[in-house]
Amino acid sequence: MSNETWIQGSDFLNGQRTRTTLETLPRRTQRKAVTLILKFRSILLCSCHKRKELKASLTQSEIDKAMKSFKTGLTRSNLTVENLKEAELEINCFS
Repeated sequence: MSNETWIQGSDFLNGQRTRTTLETLPRRTQRKAVTLILKFRSILLCSCHKRKELKASLTQSEIDKAMKSFKTGLTRSNLTVENLKEAELEINCFS
C-alpha cells in the first residue's frame, strides 16, 4: 500500500494539485488520517460479512433494509483512544 496521498486545497480550483506523502504531514495529522482509514476499512469489512450472512436467508429488498440500518449504526461511532493507538502502531510498523 502506498503512503502517498493527494492534498487538494485552494490550488485545486486553479487546476493545480499538490502532491505530498504521509511522512511530510505532522504526526498528529498522520495519526488521525490513518485512524480514519482504518475505521473505514473496518466498516467495509463488517458490512461485507453482514451482507454475506443476510444473503443466505433474506430477499434482496429485505437485505437492503437491514444493511441500511446496520450501516447507520456503524457510522455513528466516534474515534476512540483505542483507534488512535491502533493507528500509531500501524504508522510505526511502516515507518
